[in-house]
Amino acid sequence: KAYGDRFIKPMTIGQSGYVYGVNKEGFVVFHPDKSVIMKTDKGQPDYFNIQDLGFGRQILSADRGVTWYDYRGTAKTAAFQHASSFDTTLVAVANSEELLGPLDRMRALAVAASTVFLLVVGIALFLLLHRTVIRPARLLAAWAESVASGDLSGRFKGLGLRFHGELAAVRATFLDMVTRLGETVGAAEATAASA
Repeated sequence: KAYGDRFIKPMTIGQSGYVYGVNKEGFVVFHPDKSVIMKTDKGQPDYFNIQDLGFGRQILSADRGVTWYDYRGTAKTAAFQHASSFDTTLVAVANSEELLGPLDRMRALAVAASTVFLLVVGIALFLLLHRTVIRPARLLAAWAESVASGDLSGRFKGLGLRFHGELAAVRATFLDMVTRLGETVGAAEATAASA
């Protein structure tokens, strides 16, 4: 008891965590709450034995480990180790929220940062796609419509625009086609005028 009061009781884990010890029968031998220490008389209303609790049976059945449980409406995390020199199991308990709260905040921050990163990358890809594919394709489609309506002048509004890959090949082929079509129509008109 003196050892627990002197060395263990002052220990805190997080804001409200603590350390306690239980003997092999499940009775608390030291604890910050003195009302639960060595309450061995089953006939008394203050009887307390951790074997009567699910997490207590788990703590007493192993030499060491970690367990998670709910105690009086609060989620708890307990790490325990049997100290054979004292024939006592030392249990360090903390509110799970105190332990995991920073991790939850870090996870939320990571999700937010990832979302922002993906949005920025998505917007950049859209702008790149718009500049290199969508806009040139729309200009070629508008040019094709003007040629279909009879404009064979060969003027293309997107001449200053850079075309890459397949779109550059389509543009060159289309420009060649419009030029030849204009020459063919011009020759046909000249033949018709001279006849």
